[in-house]
Amino acid sequence: MSLSQSTLYRKIKSSTNNTIVGFIRSIRLKKAANLLLSTPYSLKEIIDLVGINDTRYFIKEFKKQYKVEPSEYRVKAVI
Repeated sequence: MSLSQSTLYRKIKSSTNNTIVGFIRSIRLKKAANLLLSTPYSLKEIIDLVGINDTRYFIKEFKKQYKVEPSEYRVKAVI
């Protein structure tokens, strides 16, 4: 099955109520949250593993999605 780029974008937008960029970002943040809870990796290692290049951007977007910073997310899960 082949789709044009614009058709793919429209299908993702209609099924996720998100842009393709937002959809990919949310997948990366979800993967990072999982790694924070299940590995001893440093934040920098996790950011690299999920394919984000800017630490400040990652922290800002993580906080926007999860309402806490990544370090707090990890600590709260341990308690």
